[in-house]
Amino acid sequence: MIMSYHHLEELCSGQGDEISLYIRWNDARLLVYLNHCLLNHVVPPVENSFIDRYNQACDSDDIEEAEALSDEILDAVVEAGRDEFDRLAPSSASGETSSQCLHTLLFPKEYSFSFRTLNGKAEVLRQDSGVKQDAVLVGQSGLPFHLNKDKDCNLPIYSTKDIHVVEDLRNAGSVAHVMVDGKEMCSKVGDSKAEDSAQRELDCLWKITTSPHAATIPVPKILGLITTPENGKTIGFLEEYIPVSETWELSTLGSIEDWDYMG
Repeated sequence: MIMSYHHLEELCSGQGDEISLYIRWNDARLLVYLNHCLLNHVVPPVENSFIDRYNQACDSDDIEEAEALSDEILDAVVEAGRDEFDRLAPSSASGETSSQCLHTLLFPKEYSFSFRTLNGKAEVLRQDSGVKQDAVLVGQSGLPFHLNKDKDCNLPIYSTKDIHVVEDLRNAGSVAHVMVDGKEMCSKVGDSKAEDSAQRELDCLWKITTSPHAATIPVPKILGLITTPENGKTIGFLEEYIPVSETWELSTLGSIEDWDYMG
């Protein structure tokens, strides 16, 4: 039997009485909500304990305890919902998790659930029978996210559907090791949480590219732009793929900006 691939993308705590988990399950995203139960039970609902303990850890800035609780909550949700999750988002027949395109990684199908316990028995329940799948990224303004490119930029343009993911390196596709036209590259995509830094990095890399000293500056070379097929907006860029090594810090935004400043 092929095991499903899953990991916790994000855990959010809101107003002290709820927790929401964003779980990547194979090619889908599961949104699982835990709400503080006010009803009387013979056995206290475990979700109440999860919420209270997690909020207490956050209030006391106990990062280690909060991370341990995140793992504990995820394990409880997976144990209760594995069969249903596998039914809705089965693993691929080959067991490969890296055969998807960047579009699938960025815009997965989403299913919503609630997690609850009744007399000590945990269960997950679908919140609706539909499935959500976004087609565009949303920026801080609430409008479709996009990066601005220099008017003289003549880099090749690639659709998210033409970029194949080798490994998701950070935050569900924000940084990924990819293959494009048979060549290894690194893709970087902005979103509402990182659109400013993505824009700055694109601007810096383009400025370095057009610099007469470009060949001597040890930062990854920008190779192309990434667009979404739905609206043609530029949402990211492709650069040289450099495996993690002692020079990894050279590919960070801070070091790129340092070289831009020195130039």
